Amino acid sequence: MDNIRFYAIVVGFSLIAIGITFLIERFTRKNGLKFIPAAIFAVAAVGCFIKSAYFSQSFQDIAFMLMGILATILFVVSFITAVLLGKNKTKTK
Repeated sequence: MDNIRFYAIVVGFSLIAIGITFLIERFTRKNGLKFIPAAIFAVAAVGCFIKSAYFSQSFQDIAFMLMGILATILFVVSFITAVLLGKNKTKTK
C-alpha cells in the first residue's frame, strides 16, 4: 500500500516536471533554458544524498535518501523530456 503512494507521488511530480519543461521549451527561444528543471533536480539529488550520508540523524537519513531517489527520478524524466523536445524541434524544421 505504501509503495502505491510513493509511485503516485513520483508520477505526479514527473508530470509537473514534464509540464514545466514543456512550457519553458514552448515559450522561450533559447535551447539551453529547457534543461533548467533537470539541473535543479540534479543539484537537489546530490544535496539530498550528501545530507543523508553525512549530516543526518536517526531516521532523517532514510527520508533524505528517499528524497534523493525522487529527485534523481525527476532529473532523468526532465532530462529525457528536454532531449526529446529538442529532437522533435529539429525534425520539424
